[in-house]
Amino acid sequence: MRNCTLDDAYKLFCLDQRARRLSPRTFEFYEWKLRQFFAWCEANSVFHFSDLTSTHIKIFLIHLADSGLADYTVRGSAMAVRAFCRFVIRERLATANPFDGVRMPKEPERLLPAFTRVDVQKRLNAPSATDKAIVCAMSKRVVHIIAQAR
Repeated sequence: MRNCTLDDAYKLFCLDQRARRLSPRTFEFYEWKLRQFFAWCEANSVFHFSDLTSTHIKIFLIHLADSGLADYTVRGSAMAVRAFCRFVIRERLATANPFDGVRMPKEPERLLPAFTRVDVQKRLNAPSATDKAIVCAMSKRVVHIIAQAR
């Protein structure tokens, strides 16, 4: 099936997902992300997988970022496109993977909020030994870090 359309390749991708018994949430994720990508491709006259280039994918990712989407959302789209491209190559529907020329968008650093005194007290007073152990372990680590910084 050389020179397959993006739509034909997507139908096979969905069939593969169902055969592999992927979760409905995973299926929804790919459907949502790839439908956006295919709509962009169609608007940019890319209808066949063999016409897709790494430049197209990069421009699509820039388009998403410039639209004001969060870095996580853009990275999620890149992950979906990469999975789709790998599938097409693995199934031998095409010979060249356009995603090979694309580097994944940088994953933004996530700073988790610190526990407040109330959070710590709740966990220390909790009946769960696990909560108490986590708080104690974190406290010892924080004290060690502070001591090293001085």
